[in-house]
Amino acid sequence: MRYFFSIALLCLFSSFSAQSVITYPYNPDSNGDAFVATPDMLETLAFFGSVFTPAEIQIDGVGLLQVILDLQNQLGAFQQDIASLQSDNIALTQQIIDLQNAGFSTFDGAYSSLSGIPSMAWVDLSFANLSDDYLANINLSYATLSNCNFMSSNLINANLSYSDLSYSDLTSATLNNANLFNADLTGTNLFNASLTSANLVSANFTGANLFNTDLSNAIIQE
Repeated sequence: MRYFFSIALLCLFSSFSAQSVITYPYNPDSNGDAFVATPDMLETLAFFGSVFTPAEIQIDGVGLLQVILDLQNQLGAFQQDIASLQSDNIALTQQIIDLQNAGFSTFDGAYSSLSGIPSMAWVDLSFANLSDDYLANINLSYATLSNCNFMSSNLINANLSYSDLSYSDLTSATLNNANLFNADLTGTNLFNASLTSANLVSANFTGANLFNTDLSNAIIQE
């Protein structure tokens, strides 16, 4: 951290030297002719022996101490951003571990279980075999679930909003109280499935098999 701060401070002053006006507490070139010569020395000698109280170095009219404090505040904000990113990374790493423990090394369609995994939002599970799986309360929002096998699976209270379930097999699946808002169910097989009290607002059922599907109390329109 100390090394990083030193580098940042060096870069800051490098940029100041090129872009900012720096006022020093003592300027030996008193007449501003770009040379330190006798006239400059004579002016200095006029104050020889008097109390010398140097002023604070200023950068564009702002004291150096305030500039350093502002820089420290910026570094603190960056550290918070880094901590937040590290926290997100830890969460994603844990999700990967959960997937691996659940049997997902790759989503190649081999049988796996998602039981006990609370959130799978945004994942691509195309062609996965999840038949007879317990998926109640799972978050699969925005997930790609096309051509999946969900036969007889329990999806009660599942969040499937904005998910792609096109051409998946949900035969005899239970989706009571599930959230299917804006879900794509194109060509999906919902034969004998239960969608009691499910949210089906803006869902696309083009070409879906709804034979013997239970849509009791399902929400079709807002």
